[in-house]
Amino acid sequence: MSARREEATSRAEELRRKRQQESQMRYTNVKQKVSQSTASQSTPVTSRSFPYNPQTRHAPGSMTPRRKVVYAPGANGSEVRLPAIPIIHFDWKMISGALAIILLFSVLLMTSLSAFDITNVEVQGITRVPAGDIVTVLRATASSIFTLNRDEAIKAIAASFPELTDIHLRVSFPSSVVVTAVERQPILAWTSGEQTLWIDKEGVVMPVRGDAGSLVTVQSSVAPPLTNPIDTTQGVLDYARLVLANQSAATTGEMVIPQMDPNVLKAAIELTAKLPEGASLVYDSVEGMGWVDPRGWKVYFGIDLTDLATKEAEYQAIVDQLTAQGITPVTISVEFPHAPYYRTE
Repeated sequence: MSARREEATSRAEELRRKRQQESQMRYTNVKQKVSQSTASQSTPVTSRSFPYNPQTRHAPGSMTPRRKVVYAPGANGSEVRLPAIPIIHFDWKMISGALAIILLFSVLLMTSLSAFDITNVEVQGITRVPAGDIVTVLRATASSIFTLNRDEAIKAIAASFPELTDIHLRVSFPSSVVVTAVERQPILAWTSGEQTLWIDKEGVVMPVRGDAGSLVTVQSSVAPPLTNPIDTTQGVLDYARLVLANQSAATTGEMVIPQMDPNVLKAAIELTAKLPEGASLVYDSVEGMGWVDPRGWKVYFGIDLTDLATKEAEYQAIVDQLTAQGITPVTISVEFPHAPYYRTE
C-alpha cells in the first residue's frame, strides 16, 4: 500500500512540474514577443541620400505613405517591384494657390488679347464736337476694355472738351464703348484779337465748334476774366495752354473748368437787355463793361450795375449836352456816377 501511494505521489508531482514548466515557457514566449514588438516600434528609421550626408531620422508615421506596385512578368512566379508611387493629398491651400494662378493667367490673357482692344467707339448726344476728337482722347487713356478706367477717361474728355457736361461711358463686350454727353449752349461770344470764344450761362469758356446760332458778341482787347486764371499770350486766351492745364489737373484728381468771372458775366447779361439796336457789347479791364454806340463812340458802365438806371440817365444827359455843343466823343464813362467823364481822342 505504501509503495502504491508513493508511486502516485511521485506521478502527481511530476505532472505538476511539467505544467509549471509549460506555463513558464508560455510566459517567457509572450514576454519576448512583447519586447520585440516594442523594440520594432521605437527603432528610428535612418535614410541616407548621400554617403557623406549626416543621418536624418524620421519619426514613425511622419513620411507620406507610398503605394507599392509589383509587376509579374510571367507565370513562373517571379515578380518585379517597381518604384513606389507617392500618394498626393489635396488641401485648401493647394486649391486656392491653383485658382490664384489660373485667375492671374486669365487676367493677363484678357488684357493682352487683341479681341478686347477698343475698336468701336460710338458717340451719342453730341453734334458740335467731332466724334473723331473724342475717340482720340478716349483711346489715349486705354487700349483695351479691361484697362479702361471710366473715371480717368471721363476726366480726360471733360478736360479736353469743356463744352461737354454729364459725360457717361458704357462698355459693350468685346470691344465697343458708347460715349454720351450733353453739350453746353453758349449765350455770349467773346472776341479778343483774332480769337473768339463762347461762354454759356454758367460762365464756362469753350472754343468755337460748329454752329450755335446768333450770339451777342463782346469785343475786347483782353481775354475773358476767369475765376481760375490761365496763362495768356499777348492778352489773348491761349486755348492750347488751357487744355494742357486741364489735362495736368486731371492727373492730380482736380478738374480745372475755365469759368468766366461771374460779376463780368452778370454785367454782360444785364447790358444785353439794355443794348440799343445796332450796338455791340465791349469790355475793358479798367473801364468795365459797356457797349459801342451806333453813333460811333464807346460807353462804359463798369462792373457793378446795381444803379444801372442812374448810369443810363446820366449817360443820356451827357450825350445830349455834347450833341448840343457839337462835340463827338470817343469814350464816355459813367462807371462812377458822381465822377463821369468823356474823351474826344
